[in-house]
Amino acid sequence: MGKPQAWPDCDDDIKRFILQLAERLKGELGDALTGIYLHGSLAMGSYYRPKSDMDLIVVVEDELEAGLAEAVGIAIAEEAADRPTTGNVELSVITAETAARVPVPTPFEVHYSEVWHDRILNREVDYTVERIDPDLASHLTYVAQRGAVLCGKPIVETFGQAEWTRFMDAVLGDLDWILEAEHLLESPYYGVLNICRVFQIMSEDSRLVHSKDEGGEWGLEHLPQRFRPLIQQSIDIYRSSDPVTEELRKTGGKEWDYAALLAFRDYARSEMCGNGRRGESGMRGEQEMMDMIMNVANNDDRIRAVGMNGSRTNPKAPKDRFQDYDIVFLVNDMASFIDDKKWVDRFGSRIIMQTPEDMGLVPPERDGRYAYLMLFDDGNRIDLTLCPVEMKDSWNGGDKLSVILLDKDGNLPRLSAPTDEDYWVKRPSPEYFADCCNEFWWVSTYVAKGLWRQEMLYAQDHLNLVLRPMLIRMLEWQVGVDTDFSVSAGKNGKYLEQYLPRRSWEALMSTFPDGTYDGVWRALFAAGELFRRTAIDVAERKGYEYPIEDDRNVTAYLKRVRQMEPKTGGRK
Repeated sequence: MGKPQAWPDCDDDIKRFILQLAERLKGELGDALTGIYLHGSLAMGSYYRPKSDMDLIVVVEDELEAGLAEAVGIAIAEEAADRPTTGNVELSVITAETAARVPVPTPFEVHYSEVWHDRILNREVDYTVERIDPDLASHLTYVAQRGAVLCGKPIVETFGQAEWTRFMDAVLGDLDWILEAEHLLESPYYGVLNICRVFQIMSEDSRLVHSKDEGGEWGLEHLPQRFRPLIQQSIDIYRSSDPVTEELRKTGGKEWDYAALLAFRDYARSEMCGNGRRGESGMRGEQEMMDMIMNVANNDDRIRAVGMNGSRTNPKAPKDRFQDYDIVFLVNDMASFIDDKKWVDRFGSRIIMQTPEDMGLVPPERDGRYAYLMLFDDGNRIDLTLCPVEMKDSWNGGDKLSVILLDKDGNLPRLSAPTDEDYWVKRPSPEYFADCCNEFWWVSTYVAKGLWRQEMLYAQDHLNLVLRPMLIRMLEWQVGVDTDFSVSAGKNGKYLEQYLPRRSWEALMSTFPDGTYDGVWRALFAAGELFRRTAIDVAERKGYEYPIEDDRNVTAYLKRVRQMEPKTGGRK
C-alpha cells in the first residue's frame, strides 16, 4: 500500500519538477505574475504517485496578450513532457480578478492538460478569444479552502470562493459524466471515489471540500453495506504503489465487478437525481448544463465552433433557473443535423420540442440557420441554433450580447465583452413621440367601438395588441429619461417594475381587464389616465409637445360611447 504524500514531504523528483515548472513560469510572466498555487491531492495530503495528477492554478495581474499566452502554454507543455510520473499535469492561468470574484462560467487565459498537449505545441490554440472552463469554479474553491502557495501572494488575499450552489453545480456536472451510460466502467476507482466524495459533501452542512481519499473512507462508513467491497477495492487500488502504464492507469490494471459498478451507479443516480438532491427544483445547474453542451461540441467533429447569446451572457440580467441557454453551433454538414432529429437526445429527456424552420403556420425566416427549441424534463431549456460555418462572420447577427465558447479552427472574428447597450431604451425623436400619442388615442376609439358592439375579442385585441404596446413604450421612455437612456427595460418590458414608481406600476396593473365588458371599460380609462400622466411628463422633460386636444377630444368621445346602450341591448 502506498503512502499518501503532501507537498511539504513529497518525493524529491516531484518537488523538483513542480519547482522547475514554477521557475519557468516566473521567467515567462515576469511582473505579470501574481502567484502560483497547488490544489488537489498533493495540496490535501492524499497524493498517490501512480494515480494522482499534479494540479496548479497560476494567477496573473491582467489578461495576457495572445503572444504571451501562447508562450506560456508552450512552456507548460514542454515542462510537462518531462514529468517524472504517469500522472498528468492540469494547470490553468487566470487573472487576479477571476480568482477574486470567481465568475460562473469561469474564463481562463491559458489551460493545459494532456489532451491539449499537441495542439499547444503545434500552435493550434487561438488565444485571442475568451474561453471558459465549467470546472474552474470548483477548482478555485479547492484552492481557497485547501490549496498551497508555491510563490506569490497568500491564498486568502488572492482567492474568493464561488457561491456554494455554483460550486455544487460544477461538482454535480462532473459527476453527471460518471453516471452517464457506462462511463463508470472506464475509470472505476476514480468514479467510485468521486461519487463517495460528492455524497460526503452533500451530507454535511460545513460547506467544506474533501479529497477522493477522504470520500472513500466516508463511503465505507456511511453508504449501504452492500457497496463496501467495491469502495474498499477502489481505495486499495487508488492507494496502491504498484506501478502502472498509462494505458492501465484508469483501471489500476485490476479486474472489476462490472455488475457491482453498475449497481453503484444506479444507486447514485437514484439518490442524487431521483430524490431531488440537485436542489429544490431538481434542475440541472448552469455548470452542469454548460459542461454537457461543451462536451457535445468537443466530441463532434462536425461542430467547429460554439457561441452563446441571450440573458445568460448579459452581466446585468437577473439570474434564475428558468433562463434559456441560447446556444449557436457553427457546423459542417448541416443536412446531417437536420435529417436525424434523434441526435439532440443526448441533451436529455424532453417535455416538448419545436423546430421553427419545419413549421408552416408561422413562416420561418429561412436564412440558412436551423433551430431546435427544447424544453427538458427537469425544466431547463436550450434554444440551439445550427449555423453553417460559412456564416462565421455573421453568426450572431451583430448581437453585442454574444460570446464565443469554442473555436476549434480559430476562424471566428473576435468579439468585445458582452454588453446590453443595443437593448437600452432608445431616445424618441419628436416625430416618434407624436406618433406614439396619436396611435394610442386613435386606437382607443376601436376599443370603445368593439365594447359598444359587444365584440369582446375585437375590443380586447385592440386594447392588448395595439394600445398596450404604445403605453409600454411611453413608460419605457419615461424610464429612459430617468436613467439618461442607459438601461434596458427587457423583452416585453419585463424589467419595468424595478424602474417605475410604485404608483405607476399599480396603475399599469389596473389596465389588465377581467372577462367582463365593464372590466374592459375600466381598463381602457385606466390606460388613458396612465398614458396621459406619463406622456406629459416625458414631453415636459424632453421639450416636446403633448397633443392635449386629441387627448381631451378622444376621452370625451369614449365617455359618450360608454353611456350609450350597447348594440345588442345588454351584456355587461
